[in-house]
Amino acid sequence: MGDTHPDVRARQVAAWRALSPTARAALAVELTEVVGALAEQGIRHDEPGLSDAKVRRELIRRRYGSALAEAVVIPDP
Repeated sequence: MGDTHPDVRARQVAAWRALSPTARAALAVELTEVVGALAEQGIRHDEPGLSDAKVRRELIRRRYGSALAEAVVIPDP
C-alpha cells in the first residue's frame, strides 16, 4: 500500500489491533461483501447483457477458477 502515508498506516493498523476478535471478524465479512459487490458491478459494466446467474458464475470463475465455475449449477430465474 504505497499510497498511504506511513503515519496514517500506523494509526490504521493500531485501530485494527484495538478491535475485539468479533469486531475484526465483522469487518472482514463487511469488506469481503464490499469487494464482491464491486467485482459484480465491474462484471455488469463489462458485460451489460449478462443474466444474474451468468454474473454469479463469472464472479465464481474470477475468484476460484474456471473448473469450479463450470461445475457449479446456478439456476437462471
